[in-house]
Amino acid sequence: EAAERVRERGGYFDGWSPTFVGFFLWGAFGYSATEFVRRFMFDAFSVGPEYEIPVIVVAAAVSSFFGCFLISPFETVRIKMVSDSSYPGSFPKAAAKVVREGGGPWALFDAVPAFWIKEIPFAVAKFAVFDASTAAIYEAFPAAKEDLR
Repeated sequence: EAAERVRERGGYFDGWSPTFVGFFLWGAFGYSATEFVRRFMFDAFSVGPEYEIPVIVVAAAVSSFFGCFLISPFETVRIKMVSDSSYPGSFPKAAAKVVREGGGPWALFDAVPAFWIKEIPFAVAKFAVFDASTAAIYEAFPAAKEDLR
């Protein structure tokens, strides 16, 4: 039934451009901001390496908090493009319609709280697990760390 619906109405790739651009920007921001906040915390608070995991958790949460403001407009428009056939197929036109019908540009940010609930725990877990597993691998295989230098 789903395949038939896609053939009839199209829609399999509807909304791909805001998803691609939005998550590309969100990912670039998220990784860069996490690293920036992490380094800032180590420098500003003279934190030792024994606090690497708590620092990365805070850095990931902070960067994800702000990154959600970046992804929300793209995903808001994508959802409208996919769920409402009256929306244009191009991102700029669909975004303009969301703003017009939603009462202004703030309509693009309605999904921010939902993204906080989803993305902050995801980012925290992603960076914490990566750092913890990397530390465990380096401890188990010291030569791996030396190969990086």
